[in-house]
Amino acid sequence: MGTHFPAARLAAAVSSALALSMLVPLGGGTPASAAAASSLQAAFNNVGISTPTTASAGNFDGIGDSFAAAGLASDALVPGQSLLHDGLRIDWPDLPTFGSLLGAQLVDLYIHAPPGSAPAGETQSTAAAGAWNYSIAPADAWNQLIEVDGFGTDDWVTPGSASSGLAGSSSLGSPQVSVAQLSPSGSATPGLVTITVPASALGTPSSGWTFTVTLTGQDGFGNDDARAFTATPGSYTFGVCSAAVAGGSAPPAVCSADPASVPLVMDTIPPAAVNVQTELDPTANPSGVVLQGVTVP
Repeated sequence: MGTHFPAARLAAAVSSALALSMLVPLGGGTPASAAAASSLQAAFNNVGISTPTTASAGNFDGIGDSFAAAGLASDALVPGQSLLHDGLRIDWPDLPTFGSLLGAQLVDLYIHAPPGSAPAGETQSTAAAGAWNYSIAPADAWNQLIEVDGFGTDDWVTPGSASSGLAGSSSLGSPQVSVAQLSPSGSATPGLVTITVPASALGTPSSGWTFTVTLTGQDGFGNDDARAFTATPGSYTFGVCSAAVAGGSAPPAVCSADPASVPLVMDTIPPAAVNVQTELDPTANPSGVVLQGVTVP
């Protein structure tokens, strides 16, 4: 289903604050709007450079034009490297997407505390953070949710009802988030995202606590800030299947799924016995996609 990132790895350490760390692919994403820039300032901080198959994603002028990555590379203009021009050494910048190492990623961490362990007064919800075509398994219903935006506002909430997502929930404060690029640097190397919140508000995770994590793309103009799906990838959408797979002689059933029914998730961490591709496939789950988390033994 689109591009499937390697499963993230989640670790937790508890002291006066709880730090949750996960490995995720950094950067990525495309500009959220193709409207012509209304001013010089509005044309700053765009993607700018793209491949022939994603030319409009560069969009350095607001109407879909971009510089060709291969053409620039043939002239020795490669991110992170330098070149000599008329005796002057020029360093070509290697900058994160939209100025953030997390780029256009959207991470949601649903936290389930077992009976007797949740802070007083907190209820539990099975809803996704947004209207994203999936729910959380009842046994893993969350009493706290932390959402980390690549270039937006991070949230930490407790639900107002058993069907609340971010909307209708109460803020618990702002999580402390840090992102680090692991070595060797580059798009093939994941980054480490660390989320820290006070244990006094979260509780003390131990046996029976469950964590459900999802990773998708961010789109400030999308469905509750999540990037949408279309049948095949578009300039500003993920594809249910690639054009090559969808046009093949025997495409998988998911390629015929209504893109509006596809869960807005690029990756999640299910229990060891659950196949992540099957869990996210709407054609294999006609009653709705339900995500299961990982429980602390």
